[in-house]
Amino acid sequence: MKSSSKKLDEEILKNSTDSDLSVESLAEIMNMSRSTLYRKIKDISNLSPNELINIVRLKRAAELLLNENFKMYEIAEKVGYKSQTSFGRNFQKHFFDDSF
Repeated sequence: MKSSSKKLDEEILKNSTDSDLSVESLAEIMNMSRSTLYRKIKDISNLSPNELINIVRLKRAAELLLNENFKMYEIAEKVGYKSQTSFGRNFQKHFFDDSF
C-alpha cells in the first residue's frame, strides 16, 4: 500500500495541469475532509496544502525546463498557472531567492 505522502504527491502531479486544483478538490481526490488533509500535509511537510501544490508544480516546471523544449508560457500552462507573470515570480522565488 502506498504511503499517503507518495499518493498525495502523485495526485498533485496528475492534476497539476488543472489551474483550478484547490485544497477542496485535492481533499476530495484523497477522500479526506479539508481539515484532515491540511493536518496530514502539515504533519508530513510542515507546509500548507496550497504551498505543497505550488511546490509540486514548480518542481514539475523545473523538470520540463531541463528536459523539454517548451517556451516559458507553455510550461506555465502545463503546470497549472493561469498567469505567466505569477508563474515566473513564484519560480524565481522558489529556486533563486535565499528567503524561501
